[in-house]
Amino acid sequence: MSQDFTPEHLAALTKALSRGLRRVEHKGKVFEYQSLKEMLDLRDRMIRELNAQSEPRVMTRRTLPVRS
Repeated sequence: MSQDFTPEHLAALTKALSRGLRRVEHKGKVFEYQSLKEMLDLRDRMIRELNAQSEPRVMTRRTLPVRS
């Protein structure tokens, strides 16, 4: 299931991780996580999804020259 994460969500989570906190406040909401591992897993997921959003999926076909 995909969520619409923003760079701001990722920044808030990363800031909490860097401080060793399991509690994240973002836009007036508070999120409490069970473990730092849960947060690291979520951070990795956010990074993957944000990268996927920013990279257009364009299929191209290349023709390479044949050397004889």
